Order: sequence, then C-alpha cells, then structure tokens
Amino acid sequence: TYINVIMQIGLEQVDVLVVPMLKTNLKSTAVGKCLLEKAGEQLKTNFDDAKGKHLFRLMPGDVLDVDGTPLGCNKVFFIECVPWTQITVDVEKVLCNGLEQALSLCEQQGWSSIAMPVIGPGPALSVPVKDATNILTEVISTFGRSGSKGSLKTIRIAIMPNYPDSEEIYQAIFTSLSAQMVDQMGQGKCPKVFQSLSSEIEEIKVTVGRCQLHLVLGDISNEVTDAVVNTTNFNDFQTDVCSDILTVAGPQVQDALTGVRVNKGEIFTTQPGNFPNASDGYQSVAIPAICAGKGGLEARLVAQSILQGVKDAALGVNFRHLKTIRIVILKINVFLEFKAMAQELFVTQMTAPAPLRPFTAATRGHQPSSLTIDLSSLVQSLPVQQSSTAEFLVMGSTPENVSGACRELRRTYERECASQSYSAEVVRHLGQDELDQIKNNVDSLGISITQQWPNEFVVKGLSNGVNEINRVMQGALVRQMTERDQDALFARVSWCILGSHGDWERLPKKANHQLENKNVTDGVMDAQGRMWKVNLIRMEATAIGAPSTVAKLKRLENLSDFSFPLYWDSMAPGETLKLFPLASSSAEYQRVKSDFKRTAQKTVLKIERIQNVHLRRAYEVRKKELQDKNGSPVGAGEKVLYHGTSDTACSSIQRSNFDRRYAGQNATRFGLGTYFAVNANYSAHPTFSVPAADGTQLMFVALVLTGHHTQGHSDMIAPPPRTPQDPNDRFDSVVDRMSNPNMFVVFHDCQAYPDYLITFR
Repeated sequence: TYINVIMQIGLEQVDVLVVPMLKTNLKSTAVGKCLLEKAGEQLKTNFDDAKGKHLFRLMPGDVLDVDGTPLGCNKVFFIECVPWTQITVDVEKVLCNGLEQALSLCEQQGWSSIAMPVIGPGPALSVPVKDATNILTEVISTFGRSGSKGSLKTIRIAIMPNYPDSEEIYQAIFTSLSAQMVDQMGQGKCPKVFQSLSSEIEEIKVTVGRCQLHLVLGDISNEVTDAVVNTTNFNDFQTDVCSDILTVAGPQVQDALTGVRVNKGEIFTTQPGNFPNASDGYQSVAIPAICAGKGGLEARLVAQSILQGVKDAALGVNFRHLKTIRIVILKINVFLEFKAMAQELFVTQMTAPAPLRPFTAATRGHQPSSLTIDLSSLVQSLPVQQSSTAEFLVMGSTPENVSGACRELRRTYERECASQSYSAEVVRHLGQDELDQIKNNVDSLGISITQQWPNEFVVKGLSNGVNEINRVMQGALVRQMTERDQDALFARVSWCILGSHGDWERLPKKANHQLENKNVTDGVMDAQGRMWKVNLIRMEATAIGAPSTVAKLKRLENLSDFSFPLYWDSMAPGETLKLFPLASSSAEYQRVKSDFKRTAQKTVLKIERIQNVHLRRAYEVRKKELQDKNGSPVGAGEKVLYHGTSDTACSSIQRSNFDRRYAGQNATRFGLGTYFAVNANYSAHPTFSVPAADGTQLMFVALVLTGHHTQGHSDMIAPPPRTPQDPNDRFDSVVDRMSNPNMFVVFHDCQAYPDYLITFR
C-alpha cells in the first residue's frame, strides 16, 4: 500500500473519504462542514438516507457508509466520535475502532484508495495532537502488520494547512511513519503498508544560475548557513522570527542593533554571535519568508517577491562565493504558496527527494531469509521421473561365470555413482535461479532427489550429476556461513544512516557486515534499496546517482545485555553515563525544542541527551513487562512527558533516576509518586523548574510508561487494583483527571527515563 501524506482532504482523487462526526450530525465538525459546502445538498440527502437505514442509533466508533458521488468519490465513511472530555467513554478506543472499521470496509467493498484526516485536534473533539497522531499511525501500522491481501493500495493522510496545529501534526505524523519504514532489524516493518511514503512539503531544490535554491519547512534559528537574513525596524526585536534569530545569536548581537540608524532598504551586518562563522566568503545564506507572518502580507505575494528577487539576482550577477540559498518557512500554508510559485518561475529546474521505499527485492539468486523452503514441496515440484532401465544379455559357459559378470557390471556402475544429503538450513539459502537449475536438469544429470527425513533430502545418481548439484549447493553453503557471520555481528554492532527526516535508521545486515569489514568499494544498500558510496574516514555516505544527497553514518557497539537506542551516540568501553549536547541544526534538537515551545514560551538555551546505560536497561525491562501484562492496544503506554527540576536535584536524577521517596517536595495531591506533566509550560513554573542564580532553569523530557491509568488521590502510595477480584493486578499509573489528563504519577522508579535535559530562560 502506498502511503502519501497530503495537505488537504478532497484534493486528491480517492475512492473513500473518512470524516469524523458527533451525534450523527453531518455539520458537527469542520471537515463535515467543508465537504457539505463543497458538495451541496445532495451530500446531505445521501447522508440522511444512510442514517435512515440504521434501525438503531450509531454507537461511538461505528461508521456510517454514505454515497460520495457529489464529492467525486465512491464513498464517505463518517465515524461516530466523542469529545476527548467525555469522562465515561474510552475516547482513544473509540477512534481506534472507527479507523480500523473504515479500513476494513475498504477491503470488504473492494476500494483501492482512502483519504483520512488526523481526527481530533480541532475544537469539536479537542483531542491532544500527540494522542491524535499516535492513534492514527498505530491503526495504520496494525493494519499493515495484519498482512491483509485485499484491494486497498493507497492511504492518504490529509492535513489542513491553515489549522493552528498543522505544523505540529505534520511533523508528528511524518516522523512516526518515517521511523516505521525501517525496524530495529534493518528491514521494512510492514512491506504491505509501508511500500512508500511521500509528502507535498519535502524540501525543494532548484538550480538557479550557479546557485542552488532550497525551499525548506523549518525554523530559521536552527540554520547553520554562513549568513542569516533578518528584518527589523531597529526598535522592536520581539516579532517571532526576529526574536528567535536573536535568541540564538546572543545578547551581543542585539546590543549591536540597538539604537542603530539605518535608512529604509539598507542592510546592516552584525557579527554572527552564536551562529557559525563564515570561513571563506559567504557560501550559503538563510532567508525567512519576510512579512508573511505578523507582517501581514499575503503569502503568495511574499513568495513571488522573494523568489523573483532570488532569480533575478542569481541569473544577473556572477556570484564568486555564494552557492546555496535557503528560504526557510515556518508555516505549511506559506510553504505551499512558495512551492506553487517556484513551479511557475522555475519550471524545469525543480527537484525533490524520492518517496521513501523499503527495499523488498531479493539479491541475485538469493531469497529473503524470512522465507522457509518446504523440502517436500521442492521434491514434489521435480519432474516425474520414469524408471529408466537398461537390459543386458549376459552369456557364459557356466552359471558362475554369468553371475560373476553381472556382479562386476553392477560394481562398475556403482563406481560411477554417488549420493549426497543436504540439510534444510543449506536448502533455505538456495536462490530461485539455483532451484530452477536443479529442477530443470534432474534427467539430463542422471540423478534422483528424494526426501529422507523432514529436514533432509538426498541426491543420488551419476557422480558427475551429483557433483554438479554439489557445486550449485556450494553457493548456498557460502551464503549460510556469511549469514551466520552477519547475524552474529548484527547482534553486537549497529551501523546507522541518518535519514532525510533526521531519524537514524539501522542499515540491513549485509550493509552492516560490509561497513564493519570495510568492504565498501562497490557501495552499500540501505533498507529502502538505495545505493550509497561510503567515506569511512568522514563517516559519510553519498547517494549514488544523486551526489548532492549526503548522509551521516555512525557505529554503535551494543553490550551483551543491552542494545543502544538508534538515536544514541557511541560511548567508550565501560562508560555508563554521558550527556551529549545536541547541535541546534539537528532534527533531534528541533523536534525536542518544538514540542517544548508548543506550550512553554521560553527561550531554549541548550538541549542535552542523557545516555545512562543502567537506567535505560532497567526502563526497557519494565517496558517489556508492561507490554506483556497489558497486551494490545494499551501495552506499556509510553509517553513523552516533562519534569521540572533544580540544579541540585538534576545530577542525582541523571545518575539514579527519578526517586518517588522525595514525593512531597512540591506536591502529593494525587499520590506519593513521581509527577510528570503533559505540557512543558506546567513544569516550567519556578516552583518545579527552580531558577538558578543566573536565571536559567532546567527541565527533563522523560519517557514515561503510563500503561493503564486511573484517578489519583493524595493518600495513594501505589496504584489501586484494577478489579476487586485480583488485588495483584494494579493500574500502572494515576492521573489528575481521567478526561484529558494534564498530569501522570508513577510509583515505580524504573517506569520513567530522563531522556533529555533542557536548559532555558
């Protein structure tokens, strides 16, 4: 199935649209109203007809099947939803059931394509963005893992570009689906669903004169170009982009701007401050979408002005140094206007990254190791062998002479014959071309193949024929030994490549083995089937056929009882705790910062990744326990939450984890456990993130296993039992309120892990 992330529902031709509704009301959600406005009264008539066919009231999670002809599609599936604030209903389960039923109906009715929005973040349902995106991506993943062989080939996820949370929704969806393109084993997780993943807002590259123009959706304060363009009236430095740039640049740059007199249209240049220094002229520059935000200009006009200016300059001036011009755009709707304008102005020069595609083709003559060849099937597939006999007339003077001659004749024949047995493990490594070679030459080689045991078969016949089969099998034996070596290495060492969306992806076993043994002359292949030329000195890989695409490589050496998370960096032997400052230009830094700033209007000064082997090992053990105990869909209930801290407590948490024995220092309203906030702005309060003498504050971004949760109370020292019948089966965490909780409390120290430390002011 081809997954395509698109920016607005209804623009693409699909068989089925999925729409949320409340109380079986067509106009109860923004999506429903939008479609009604587009299709007119005929859609309402079809909706009412479908509703009238139901003898009973639709329950939460049910799907109303409506004729979609007025919208140019075959069907519209309306999912009966409930608001996130509904205390008496498991809203997450309702959404999961509705989405699963919509996909199932597509298969049952033979539809090949479906478009669905991220249901929930709007005002009608008020589902938090993280929960809404997690629900959707998990449903799609589960659908893929089911291995369905039905008709559904295309799933489009529609995101409304003008919604307040559209950037956050897009980032969450695309990051989640990109990560699931490749699993921990370096192979495609769900070959059926994750055949491809693409988006309308991938980075666009345009060749203009001797320069490359890049259109990028992102935060300009994370750029590492030689120069950054900013706009200001030299009095107010608090507009969004200007403030972000100056926050990174530092106070010395803002001081240099204060009070400066500059004529309108002139350029004032400052020192880079905390931005990178240009070593040899300005080779790269980052430019924001000037005046498209609080400046109030129409996005299309801004796009036309900036792109036309870049085109005129790049074609009209012979730049000595400048090679890269990056236009960095914060909002999706503005990016789409820039993309459309670029398509008008640069018709032939535009390029974009190819969709992500997990690689499924086998190498020459070698089947994927996950396939098992059934020996009985192999034997049965051979051509039916007729019993071939040769008749000899032996004549002699006495019976003894005749018998002796027959014995000698048999011995002579047996000297020309041989037999050889092979195990299932060897046969499993035969390629399809080798199997065909064996099947097609049984008669001509003068051999027979029989199954002697369930996991063994025997080749008998003329020695030359058996030797020929043995020669074919040698290749399988070599591959068997190579695969064993690859498996052993794969358990110890992880070679990773940085994907186009900033996520580290583990390379497949073969590439892992090649890199470890420095056998990279012919390049290596990633899990999407893309070939890369490798530079092990610089730890970089360049895409073959696309020399401008360069990705970082890294090597992780796992411990015997602990595999490093792919986003970690390598550590020295014996080292169990290390803090890694994140580069502000990295996707990892941008993701953590974006989540933090979604609710906390603070200035991020530094983000560090905490790598504590002992704590992470204990956390992963607890996670497996909860997954086994709770099963699907609840599982471990892993969430990314926040915990404010002080300078004195920070070091202790990094080394020894969160300690519930200190409960009560700030609050015990919901139990004597460790408290974590859903939103960063709560933890950013000085009561929890205690300011240091210089005014800086600290906050942990924690991974927390919430599992099954219930309402907390001040006297709880552990979560209560889930049922009176089994007092040992307890809830895994408690919350401040059951409907859309703001706070989670855990009572097991290994149930949380301090993943990042944010320093802010």
